[in-house]
Amino acid sequence: MPLTPTAILFAASAVALAFGLWQDHRPWRPGKGNPFWLMFAGLTGSLVFGIHLFALLAR
Repeated sequence: MPLTPTAILFAASAVALAFGLWQDHRPWRPGKGNPFWLMFAGLTGSLVFGIHLFALLAR
């Protein structure tokens, strides 16, 4: 995968993680969704695309 799509996907994953963390700091209300899966997907994507981006930049 080239550098540009990897950087875009890394940024999108980081934004998803930041949004999930922001949602998690709001007061808990019964019936509202849990942002765990959003944070899980953001963290996983950030790790995967971050490692791939670092490998592409290290060449």
